[in-house]
Amino acid sequence: MGDSSRDLPLPLGDRPQGYQPYHTLPDLPDLEVAQQGKDAWSEAVKENPGAWYNLFAHVVGNLRAMEDHSTKQVFDFNTRLDLNNEIVEDLNRQHTAEVTRLSSLTSHPKKERSSKHPDPDKFDGTKREELRSFLFNCRIKLDRNRDHFVGDTEEETLRSMTYYLHSRLSGSAADQALPIIEGGSSTHGIGVIDTPEQFFVWMQETFDDLD
Repeated sequence: MGDSSRDLPLPLGDRPQGYQPYHTLPDLPDLEVAQQGKDAWSEAVKENPGAWYNLFAHVVGNLRAMEDHSTKQVFDFNTRLDLNNEIVEDLNRQHTAEVTRLSSLTSHPKKERSSKHPDPDKFDGTKREELRSFLFNCRIKLDRNRDHFVGDTEEETLRSMTYYLHSRLSGSAADQALPIIEGGSSTHGIGVIDTPEQFFVWMQETFDDLD
């Protein structure tokens, strides 16, 4: 019965580069003689030393080829492992950054906009006794809803408040204030009205009933 190793070479997909199956040797010695004892094997080697030498050299060559193949597989595995570790570290950094961002949002929640305070009744300048009540209500409105007039700068915020105050005027009062707010000049020498305080001063100088 022949040696089964001749008929079962290493599967093709598992063969490293340089590996050759035993049955490809041109002068393969009878491997079954090794099972007949040391003396029989020694005699077989003496009868055909070249064949046995080629077999041993073939075995050593295959072992070296398999060693090189295994070393390359280990190197490739370590390379992939290093790459995976880098990916994991990058994902961990992204996760940490996102957790920090969400934590910041949680610890500093966005402030809700204040509830709309009622607008002051419009003032047309004909009932000057209502001026002080009008200005008081305007100040309350600006104080309660200051966040409704937020601009990119403090100057823009104040300008937005001033435009709002003008919107609460009507009739002749609105007509008199418009040129000043738009950039004209005041009959009282106040110049351009850019801020709520300038508006209040102009209103008092223009419509306050001193009687």
